[in-house]
Amino acid sequence: MIGGDSMRMLSKRMTILAMVLATIAMALAWLLNATKEVMLLIALLALSAFINDTETSVKLEEEQKSEKRSMTILVGTDGSEESIKAVEYAASLAIDKGYEVLLVHVVAMDPRIPPSIWVTPEIEARDRKFIEDLRKAAENMLNDIAKKLKEIGVNVRTRIEFGDPAEQILRIADEENVNMIVLGVRGISRWKKILMGSVSEKVADEAKVPVMIVR
Repeated sequence: MIGGDSMRMLSKRMTILAMVLATIAMALAWLLNATKEVMLLIALLALSAFINDTETSVKLEEEQKSEKRSMTILVGTDGSEESIKAVEYAASLAIDKGYEVLLVHVVAMDPRIPPSIWVTPEIEARDRKFIEDLRKAAENMLNDIAKKLKEIGVNVRTRIEFGDPAEQILRIADEENVNMIVLGVRGISRWKKILMGSVSEKVADEAKVPVMIVR
């Protein structure tokens, strides 16, 4: 695939070539005593080639800008020091390249309260309040981070999900058609890592897009 710079260079060369050929053709027509109509036709053909080439160059630049704006980086964050480093890394890329940042926080629990004869209305109300408190805390955290990113010129969106963090991040990455995933990694012990697994490792193993693990 030819890059945008190469296409623009080729386009400029074709324009120059078209103008040169048109000049030569007009000179030959003049030497051969061609009619004014023939010379005018040659000039119009040269002008048409130039206009078409200019339109092609403009379209290429617009497509490149559109592609640049559509790039999205998914950042998983829980407010920890490690995840903040991931946010900072993604923000640096976004500012430099003009990408969008999608902040994602996954609450590691199922928000659905299963029906049971043991679940009284009081317990259900308490559980729902607990879930809502978790959602509000996550929303406040993401809003604070998003506000700081917007202040430095980053185009940012936020999403809150419930469930397995790795599975949800992978699902969102597919659903949002993101171009890159950035995650922080916690310094947990080897034994705990074996028992619990690693969100960042699972995402890195199963993601369909590049994954950057920030330490």
